[in-house]
Amino acid sequence: MAAIGLTRTYQADESSHARELSGGFAKLRFEQPLETKFRVHHLAESLGGVRLSLLVGLIFMGTLGFLDWRLLPGELHLQNLVIRLGIIAPVLLACLLATYSRFLTRYVGRLLPFTAIVLSAATLAAM
Repeated sequence: MAAIGLTRTYQADESSHARELSGGFAKLRFEQPLETKFRVHHLAESLGGVRLSLLVGLIFMGTLGFLDWRLLPGELHLQNLVIRLGIIAPVLLACLLATYSRFLTRYVGRLLPFTAIVLSAATLAAM
């Protein structure tokens, strides 16, 4: 029995998955329709973790907002509150709600890096 490796040539009757594996991943993309199937599968697998992360971020921002209110002097806590609850929390909430929208769910992969940039900029502004 011959050893099976990535250089093995596949027969025409074998799956498109096997043909993709034999060709390597120069572009980190599959050929259609396998690319579309992969994106749908990957989104379905990762959406729960994305939602949980966004929810934890919202809870974290609310907790920090409460702690700012209780522990920081008036003007300083107001500045942090505006940034945390006026910028960061609405962006997190909008992103979380987008994951539940049929139309917007397919754009979550593009929305998350934008969200990270906005949150990073807002956090730096609070310093």
